[in-house]
Amino acid sequence: MAAVVCLALLPWRRWGAVAGILLLVNSPWLVAAAISDATARSDPAGVAAFAARAENWAGATVALLGTGGIWNQETTPASRSSPLIPFLTLGLLVLAIGGYQLLRARMPSRFPAIALAGLAVAALSTFHFGATAVAWLVENLPGAGLLRDSQKFALPYALLLVLCVALGAERLADKLPAEPGRALLVGVMVLIVGGLPDLAFGGAGALKPVRYPADWEAAAQLVRADPGQVLSLPLSEYRTYSWNRDRTVLDPAPRYFSAPVLADDTLVVGDQVIAGENPRLPEIRARLASGEPVASGAIRWVLVQYRGDISEAVRPEHLRGLELIFAGPHLALYSNLAAAAPEPDRRRHFPVIAAEIAAILTMIVAAAAIAVSARR
Repeated sequence: MAAVVCLALLPWRRWGAVAGILLLVNSPWLVAAAISDATARSDPAGVAAFAARAENWAGATVALLGTGGIWNQETTPASRSSPLIPFLTLGLLVLAIGGYQLLRARMPSRFPAIALAGLAVAALSTFHFGATAVAWLVENLPGAGLLRDSQKFALPYALLLVLCVALGAERLADKLPAEPGRALLVGVMVLIVGGLPDLAFGGAGALKPVRYPADWEAAAQLVRADPGQVLSLPLSEYRTYSWNRDRTVLDPAPRYFSAPVLADDTLVVGDQVIAGENPRLPEIRARLASGEPVASGAIRWVLVQYRGDISEAVRPEHLRGLELIFAGPHLALYSNLAAAAPEPDRRRHFPVIAAEIAAILTMIVAAAAIAVSARR
């Protein structure tokens, strides 16, 4: 979004300097991606799986015009599937068209063109020719996997729609007497909230923090005391937990543990399986399939997540040679005493550290420049 703002508001002659600043600020991620062992190419099957989806009878394009179309139904308010939503979208578009002239008068910029271009990119994968082209790119062009989850490119359009709808309502209200004008503005707000009632108030109360069981912190403390790579079993990108009301979530181990975690990155969308990108996982899968112990010399810890009986999550032969260090109601942590001591690859650390320093210095200099210019 920072790049979109810069492209929309800054004159052409300043784009070079801004591009350099954006590269410096994002350099920690760019450098880490460049030196990673993971392949930069993605499974082309993910293009169709993560393309914008139809939510009701009106199709995927209309869903995108209404800032919807998210492929994951579990993260989408149920009201988006209502047959009335396309009519709400139509009403918002009419208001937005009426407000576009005010936006151009008050904030002349390239933002509308950029927003519509983003909408076009988001819609591209919903058409056969577009999905074919994007699938070829993600399979053959490193880094093109960013095009896969196409709905995110509609974000600038969503901002444009919000601004234009508000200005359209203002323009219409100005043409009415005071009382009807105020009633119109209130009606527009009620219409927007009433059209998606389950999105208001944190998803109608559905968004609530969840406390992790004590097992997680106990296992994390043991790993912090003796750092080393952790293997998360059973292999599954998505998990459900009774303490989280059985809602589907990503395996939390890579985010909960401070050590590097080797976790499944295969994505399952409906009946479709999208291959992951971690080059080490095929070896783990082969060990699991052949009944061999899963721990290799590089794996220090094996974390097993289970419900009730651990044997339902992993077979005993997979844990041969490992020592049980911790077992709780939800987790078991095994130690691989034969694991080789990790040798940090400083050749990889230094570029990332240098990039982080460059990004921090860039933000400090930018903040100082803004402060100085504000005093003038």
